[in-house]
Amino acid sequence: MRMSRIYLVLSIVSMMAAVFVGAAHKHHKKKKRETRDCRVERQLPGGVAFDGSVTELQRDAFRMVQTRDYAAMLARAERLLQLDPDDPLNHEIKAYALRGHGMPRLSAESYEAAIQRALAEGSEDGLVLCDCYIGLAACQFAAGNRAEALKNIELALALTEQRRRAEQSEDAYYQLACAYAVHSTMVDETERAKERSRAIANLKFAIAAGYDGWDHMRNDLDLAPLHGYASFEELFPDGPLDE
Repeated sequence: MRMSRIYLVLSIVSMMAAVFVGAAHKHHKKKKRETRDCRVERQLPGGVAFDGSVTELQRDAFRMVQTRDYAAMLARAERLLQLDPDDPLNHEIKAYALRGHGMPRLSAESYEAAIQRALAEGSEDGLVLCDCYIGLAACQFAAGNRAEALKNIELALALTEQRRRAEQSEDAYYQLACAYAVHSTMVDETERAKERSRAIANLKFAIAAGYDGWDHMRNDLDLAPLHGYASFEELFPDGPLDE
């Protein structure tokens, strides 16, 4: 009888612990949603004014890709990290801005921080995670770490191909094109031509699926290895790139 009571107590304690953990997880998710929806009314670093939600600020930061305004993008990233240092997207934005500034080692650190947080959230095949492996590989290659760069770009290719098969969306095709373009910089000339062709083919699929972010595509660092090739420039409805 005494042992039965002990088991009963232990069962109740286990159930209470499970309820507490579940509630804590839901609270974390709710808090993250509330953080993303909260208004940002104070000035950003560098005196930049912004009035909108965290999600809007994230979108505004990514619009800086279109103009290559990496200083403005970095200012937004720093503000976002003040608001939520655990959001992987905020670390990705900082990583991209640093990469645009020509700081591959510092950029790689931010990409790694984003990957750690994305994995902690369980986003094993998410958009942010794929983007970060592509960016991390590009930075590692630029910093002279070819072995790690190849390992991460191969992982990026596997993840983006998996996402492309699952979704067949314009974003998935575009992201796979980015992975092939970055990979093209790490292989010999014969393989480079094949990877460029794969990148452009997936951009065509993305466009056929509805992609029309021409300014973004024109200035995306991931697609820079395709610049100067007619098959890439012909994709733009307004003609060749103006570097």
